[in-house]
Amino acid sequence: MKQLDKNFFLNFFYLGFKEVENKKEDINKLNVFPVPDGDTGTNMYMTLLSSYEEINRTNPKTVGEASQCIARGSLMGARGNSGVILSQIFKGMNIVLKDKEKITPKEFSLAFIEGVSKAYKAVIKPVEGTILTVAKSFSKTLYEKIKEGKNLDEAYFESIIKARETLKKTPEMLSILKEAGVVDAGGLGFIYFVEGGYKAIKGKEVELEKIEIKEPRKFEKLQYPYDVVILLSTNLKEENIMKDFNIEGDSLIVGKEEDFFKIHFHTNNFFDLINYLSKRGTIIKINIENMQYEVDKLRETKNEIGFVAVSKGEGFEKILKEVGVNYIVEGGQSFNPSTKDILEGIESVNADKVIVFPNNSNVYFSALQTKELTQKRVEVIPTKSIPECITALTMVDKNKSYEEIVEELNEYIKNIRVIEVTKSIRDTMFNGTKINEGDYISIFQNRMIGNRVSPENALIEMLKTIDIEDGTLISVYYGEEIDEERAYKLRDKLQKIYQNCDVEIYYGGQPLYYYIVALE
Repeated sequence: MKQLDKNFFLNFFYLGFKEVENKKEDINKLNVFPVPDGDTGTNMYMTLLSSYEEINRTNPKTVGEASQCIARGSLMGARGNSGVILSQIFKGMNIVLKDKEKITPKEFSLAFIEGVSKAYKAVIKPVEGTILTVAKSFSKTLYEKIKEGKNLDEAYFESIIKARETLKKTPEMLSILKEAGVVDAGGLGFIYFVEGGYKAIKGKEVELEKIEIKEPRKFEKLQYPYDVVILLSTNLKEENIMKDFNIEGDSLIVGKEEDFFKIHFHTNNFFDLINYLSKRGTIIKINIENMQYEVDKLRETKNEIGFVAVSKGEGFEKILKEVGVNYIVEGGQSFNPSTKDILEGIESVNADKVIVFPNNSNVYFSALQTKELTQKRVEVIPTKSIPECITALTMVDKNKSYEEIVEELNEYIKNIRVIEVTKSIRDTMFNGTKINEGDYISIFQNRMIGNRVSPENALIEMLKTIDIEDGTLISVYYGEEIDEERAYKLRDKLQKIYQNCDVEIYYGGQPLYYYIVALE
């Protein structure tokens, strides 16, 4: 195989993408923490899906154009740390491939080398024993074997074997993997991707299938938010154009313009109107405006600073809006939002300066990438939980300058301690502590306590290990599985134990976690 063309490259990507899709649940099971939020496989799949959608939208003609689609799509759709790292690998590969019509096996291997280099540079503190290490092992072997004169098939196969060996060693590189008894999930995901791609090297043909486009979001305020104007060429008489017209809407206008007819209509489903008219003539031009968007923009006042926060839970979203958050990006522990999702929030906020709260360590990297994708000034506060964001926004003086607010927010979150209470989904060891499947567990920093009694007991046991000074505010946010009566009983119990502290209870509505508690 001397030259690799666009069809090979697209087939390679598609087969890798499908392998990750088929194996994503296997990847998810390798979550280090024994909580039901394993999502590395889902994150990598969603990242690759975004690239696949971009390919279908663009229809690239060369290897370089295909590479650009994959890089752009993965960047916009990147979810979670492994997804973001994967997007950076594609971004680096595109540096080598972007101007190529066809490529040689050596250029193909060089692209992987550059991709891994880009990914390492993108991670502020690279850690060995992760997807980075596995990808580096694969890429280095592929390049070396090609350089030695082996054909792509042989070199690629040996690279997979080497990457598998490296994956097995990841528990020796990261103590947290060794203690949990698993290999790195992101590394496994990368191997599935390149193993899927190997089928393309073996010559299997796969036809790309189209991705179904999502329906536009429906609006609630205006009954018929879309203003549609269509220019139609038809042999029908004016009275027959709209005969038997029964589409819901208002403001229907039909007027003749030279040899064409212009139809104006307000509706909540412009597809029906387009389908109706396409059967009665040739549509020359369509103009669709979202009046709801325009109305909302007119009602908005320009803010000097906008706040965007990632959140999951009806109660949390309500509280965040009360403390000043302008836009909520849905997501969190069980479903990390993509860079594209966060960017949409930034662009939607009516402010030139925006502050983003990822509220999850696995979302932070995705949030950081938005700074390169917008003309707005963006700062990302490294919040790992929603209570950190709520407390910091409550304390900060919003009348200060943008720089001062960012500085204060970063300082405030350093003094907020957060405990999370959930249930273990498997047996494991965590920092020397034996955790059994079904245990209620409380997590605080790098410590974990579990018991079989109740989530309330798990929380209290953890609180007893923490130095809580008089005057500390204990804010308890209860999740979707806890009813109000039970939550208030916990509050009363905590108030008796910590009589010199203030205990407050709020409905967070978060999934997976019975309680999230902030100490400040």
